[in-house]
Amino acid sequence: MWKTSKSDRITLHSKELIKNLQAWLDLRVQLAGWQYWDTILQNRKTIYAVIAAGFLLAVSVIFLLIAAALGVGFLLGHIIWGFVSVGVIMGVGAWLLSRLTVRLINPEIENIDRTITETNGQNGSEKETDE
Repeated sequence: MWKTSKSDRITLHSKELIKNLQAWLDLRVQLAGWQYWDTILQNRKTIYAVIAAGFLLAVSVIFLLIAAALGVGFLLGHIIWGFVSVGVIMGVGAWLLSRLTVRLINPEIENIDRTITETNGQNGSEKETDE
């Protein structure tokens, strides 16, 4: 019979524990993936409906923009001017939306740094009474 030292037994047990934990973690990840896929399969009719509604909305917006461009072009005398004006309006709208998004994500820093005006915890409004 083989005699092993206490440290060898602890090493062997900890290696087995790590193998078991890895196998358990792999099974949990696999189970989570199956649960996620099951949820997708249960909600696939809703997903298809949302995708179809989004596609129809995009097509209708495109047709509305084309109609607006044709109408503005008719008023300005040539169809090209209508498409140019609608394109410029859409570009300005996209630029404004991007600027708004940037400001919402990264608010501007205050212009005045309060640490410069305060010295050693005093803000200058207190008068020193050192008589």
